[in-house]
Amino acid sequence: MTQPLVCTIRDQKRLQREFELLSADAFDPRRQAEELCERFQQAIRLRRVDWTVESRRPSEHVWTFGKAQVRYRIVPDAEAVEILSVSALDASDKTR
Repeated sequence: MTQPLVCTIRDQKRLQREFELLSADAFDPRRQAEELCERFQQAIRLRRVDWTVESRRPSEHVWTFGKAQVRYRIVPDAEAVEILSVSALDASDKTR
């Protein structure tokens, strides 16, 4: 049975800082980072998860928006999302 994912993002301040670094060349890096955090949180909330016993193992995923890419792990037992890495895509990554 699938249900919306309801959980907390571990180390949200680190995620915000990483997005600020990615957005350093933007007019307002802090606001850009806040928008990216909001979009990431929305994507997590919209994610459907199968909560059967077999699926309760942590699983890794990738979220991409614009030039930002976040690798993260869903930890169902802790009802948490753990950020593994935040990186910027270059032009060659986007065309693949």
